[in-house]
Amino acid sequence: QYDEERALYALSHITLESCRFDGPADGESALKETDHLSVSGCHFALRYPLWHTTDTALVSCDMTENAVKASFEALTNKKFEENRL
Repeated sequence: QYDEERALYALSHITLESCRFDGPADGESALKETDHLSVSGCHFALRYPLWHTTDTALVSCDMTENAVKASFEALTNKKFEENRL
């Protein structure tokens, strides 16, 4: 579970499976300025979870209303499949 501000900041070429971006610290931009991400089966409840990301695949994830607000404005080369918003 990741709930801190920019918890996985600037990571590159990673795969995330079944992670939770939620919790008491209520941080923003957990995956800010990342690239080449493969994200599947994750839960996003914090604000701006994918901010300024490049080459991101998001599959079978769910996002709360809080996470969806302005989440996708700064994505480049994105692929979304079977997600729940």
